[in-house]
Amino acid sequence: MRGSQLGDLGQKFVNAQFSQSQESAADDHSFDLLTQKGMERKGLVTGFEKIAKLEGGKHSMMDSHPPSAERAKRMQARLSGK
Repeated sequence: MRGSQLGDLGQKFVNAQFSQSQESAADDHSFDLLTQKGMERKGLVTGFEKIAKLEGGKHSMMDSHPPSAERAKRMQARLSGK
């Protein structure tokens, strides 16, 4: 692998990780907004669970979104107060 290819790969990885952190922040904002408005939050969990099932557990570190199963677990933990 040439240096420029390695650099491109590294840049894609960094960008994907940054995008994943932005998605997690967006998930938190959605949870907080629903909480603030007194609305049901369980849909965040079940929505991510349904997407995870459709994805079939396939995920790459280069994906721009965190794995849906992890997002569901994270929202469930917040819902449970953990």
